[in-house]
Amino acid sequence: MPRGGVRPGSGRKKGSKEPQTIDKELKREELRKMICAQMQPMTEAQINHAQGVSYMVLRAPDGTFARATDVKQIDAACAAGAKRASCAPCSAVPQAAA
Repeated sequence: MPRGGVRPGSGRKKGSKEPQTIDKELKREELRKMICAQMQPMTEAQINHAQGVSYMVLRAPDGTFARATDVKQIDAACAAGAKRASCAPCSAVPQAAA
């Protein structure tokens, strides 16, 4: 009998899979089914997230927040913010030397 090297008939047969591999494939298939069942709401949520926030929140003087429900509220908040903005444009701010 030869010493070392390949031995005929040894090892796992071609095409067979380890039990761990079979378990992973079953779990992937279960996950695929769950995702496919929720495809519509997941896609809509991704689109909504990509489009950004579709409402405005206003802060009251006491620190609480409430959604703006009227265009007049939004206009008033924008006007108040424009009056408070007293910083110079970014071009006027000195840059740190690199």
